[in-house]
Amino acid sequence: MKNEKITPQFPELSLARWLYVLALVLFDYFLFNTSNPISQALFVSIDIFMDAPTKIGRTMLIQQEVLQLIILVVGLLIIMGWKNIRQYFHWLKWWQWFMIIPVAVLGMLMMMGGRELSNIFSHWNIFSVPPTFNIDQVQLISKPLFNVMNWMVLYSTISAQIVAILVLNVVFQFSGIKDYSFKNYRVWLFALLAALIGGFFMINPANPNIFYSILGFGGSQFIFNLAYIKMRNPLIPMVSAYGVDRLFYYWIMVIIFGK
Repeated sequence: MKNEKITPQFPELSLARWLYVLALVLFDYFLFNTSNPISQALFVSIDIFMDAPTKIGRTMLIQQEVLQLIILVVGLLIIMGWKNIRQYFHWLKWWQWFMIIPVAVLGMLMMMGGRELSNIFSHWNIFSVPPTFNIDQVQLISKPLFNVMNWMVLYSTISAQIVAILVLNVVFQFSGIKDYSFKNYRVWLFALLAALIGGFFMINPANPNIFYSILGFGGSQFIFNLAYIKMRNPLIPMVSAYGVDRLFYYWIMVIIFGK
């Protein structure tokens, strides 16, 4: 009986097509990054519309996240083709739903551990960066804004995981890996490399701490990458990452608003 070979989740594309995908991801990222003037105008307007009916603010912010996701998905459909995308996504089996819990818990622990390490590095003044979480500043944000963020995180999580899995498949394709089992040390190495690249993309003015972005978000993404390689289903890291974001959201709500 021959050993079954695990094929890449994304089809192997030419270098030119991967460059198109890279250009799409960078365009989508920088268009909605908080350092972009367009995105800054939307976020600065928070101070204005939060005094108005919250429905206006909720609509504006969610539309921004939805537009970011639409640009990414439509662009991938054009570049990669519907048949390739259709083979990529498939619904979770019943037993795979139970794997989401340990994956999400491990991802949360990695994020918390990355935060503690980032605080240590910041004390050494290796890089002069402001703290990632300032309770005095966050308390100035109104509770309706956190309710808006609660909905926004769904769309941003989907976009982030699509990009992360894209990076992982690109790394695997051009590394020449054919054996995707965990016995191959290069699988662990490239899963970590792809996660660190994803963590680097989390650096922005709203989250300027380099160590927290790379160690915290990169560490949790490493867990999601391993789950994706093992289960060969992108929905597992997507749902797990959303669960981690929800836990973080409720943690902030409890600390700031006491509920």
